[in-house]
Formats: sequence, C-alpha cells, structure tokens
Amino acid sequence: DKTGNPLYESRYKNVEHFYNDLARVETFDGNIFQINIKDQIIHRLNKEDIRVSEAQLSSDMVDFWKIFIINAAIKLNIFEYLPSTTDGLVKNLKVPKDNLIRILRALWELNLVFFDENHWYSTSKGNFLSNKIKTFFPAAAIMWAKVADNGWLNLPNLLQNPKISSHQSFKDNESDDYNLQNYYKALEGYAIKDLTNFIEKFNFSNKEIICFGRSGLGFFRYLLKKQPNLNITALLENKIPKDYLQTSDIKTITNLNSLDHKYDIAFLLRYLHYFDDEGVVEYLKKFKYLNISELIIFETILQEDSSAGGLLDVNMMIETGGRLRTIKDWNKLLSKNGYKIKQQVKITSYLTLIKANLSQ
Repeated sequence: DKTGNPLYESRYKNVEHFYNDLARVETFDGNIFQINIKDQIIHRLNKEDIRVSEAQLSSDMVDFWKIFIINAAIKLNIFEYLPSTTDGLVKNLKVPKDNLIRILRALWELNLVFFDENHWYSTSKGNFLSNKIKTFFPAAAIMWAKVADNGWLNLPNLLQNPKISSHQSFKDNESDDYNLQNYYKALEGYAIKDLTNFIEKFNFSNKEIICFGRSGLGFFRYLLKKQPNLNITALLENKIPKDYLQTSDIKTITNLNSLDHKYDIAFLLRYLHYFDDEGVVEYLKKFKYLNISELIIFETILQEDSSAGGLLDVNMMIETGGRLRTIKDWNKLLSKNGYKIKQQVKITSYLTLIKANLSQ
C-alpha cells in the first residue's frame, strides 16, 4: 500500500497489472495463477496453455504474410501450371529456381500446395485460387492485398481522431482496368456466395429497383440471368471495368441527384457501411424525398456482447471512414429519417437483411 506494507499475505515473483479486477501472477516456484483483488486464486494457468497462447499471438502478428504470398502466387500464375515439376514451373513462369522453391515452400506451409514424387500439386484449398475453375478467389486475393497495403499503418493516428469522416476508397480512385476487374469480380463473387440460397425469397417482379454499390451491381448482374424481366437501375458514381455491363440490361445513372420519383425499392448490399452517419443520413433523406417505400439493407450487425465484425469495422474506418453498426444504431438512423424496420433476417453468421419501410 502507500505506506510500504504488503497488501496481501502471498508473495509473488511477478505480478501483471490488474484488468477487470483480475491479474496474472507467477510464484517463486514457477506456478502461474490468475488472482482477484482480494488475492483469491481464480484460475491456475497451465504453462503449456501459455506457450500455446504465445505461439498463437506470434502467428497472428505475421498473418499479413499470407495474403501477400497468395497475391504473388496468383500474379505469377503458379496455380495455373499445377501439377508440375519444379523445372517445369521454372520454364513456364520464368522465375529463378531458388526463388520459386522458396515461395512454393511458403504455399506448402499454408496448405495450398504439396510436393509428392518430384511434382507440385494444388491442395483442395489451393484449387480455389486457380482460374481453371470458375471462382472469384483469385480476384479477391488481389483486392485484399491492395486493402492491406492501404492505410493500415496510419491506424494509431486515425484512432486518436475524435471525428472520423467519410472519404473515398482506393477502389474509387483505381485507374487500372485489370485491378478494377478484380475488385468487381471479387465483390460480385462474395455477393453471389452469400445470397444464392436466399434468391428465391426475393420477389422483385413489377418493381422499380435502384441498387447501390459494387456488390449490389454484381448481385443483380447475376440475378438477371435467372430473372431477366426485372427493372433494375444502378447508381454508378465511380468508374466500372470495361465491358462489365455489356451483356446486362441494368440501366445506370451517375449521380445521386439524378434519381427521380419512380423507384419502389432501394437495394443496399454492403453499401452503407462505407459511410459515416452523416453520409448515411444524406442517402436516407434522399430516399424519403423520393418517396421510396422500401429499403433492403444488407450489413454485418455489431452486437454489444460479441466481437463479431470488429475487424471489418476497423477496416471500414481505414478504407473509407465508414463503420458497422448495431441494430440500435440502425433503428435510430432510420427512424429519424422517416423509415421503420419491419424485418430482420440473419442470412449468414456475418450478414443480416434489414427491411425498412417508409413511415406513413
């Protein structure tokens, strides 16, 4: 205490700071306990558990290695030439043999390839990174590598900012058509994967729909192949890949102020989390002014007693100044701007459908 007398009868070799009235302590004979502020032992910690936790933490701290290894493998077309011998890959990829073996070993550690009888093969997981099958994962890897390379080192400074405002994503400023193609392909792939089993629940016939964002555009590009008579308009405020809508009947507008009063539904698939609250309100006020009677919103919903969505929320903070929200947050934003939540449906463990109607 302040007089120099011991607070507790027990003596410890090491005592960590208390957090939530608990602290980890080490005795002089090497045992490790968790105690409370009354010096009562709450839990005895196994040294092996501690070693495992330390190993997991070390692994977590270098997780960024994985996306850049995968990104490099895709850009080098490694998966397109498997199975193959090392020499065969050297010939096709024009990569020095020693360098190639090093990245192949890294991919092997990630369980994406394996080596057997002088040949390299894709694993079942690695097969998803090949364009030999129709998959969006190669495009997603290129997109995520770009995400990881933009802004994350500035996170400590960003977190000290009392007001984080919306700004453009790196996707909005992309001028390279190859990268644009990959961004759109990735987001369309995620949209289709998440909503495929839910498509039959949508009844959009005889409705005028305005959709927002790359994910929504990709979803309707897919849905129109199954329901070709839908009336879809997309707001495209940013550049899209060349020929992306060439075979689609989706109508387009380029400015929010170009919207008119004819739309029945606004479809917002993973779109509003790109914006701060002020940005969301701007859209909701426009929808109310246009008398759009129904909003279909898909978002990851934060729960006060759960960590789910925490990483994506920080990613949105960095990428655009946007955020994820709780249902309470959504209720507040929608009700203040003339809408009322009528239905919530959990689509996946990380995606929820919110249907909101214009209040009468």
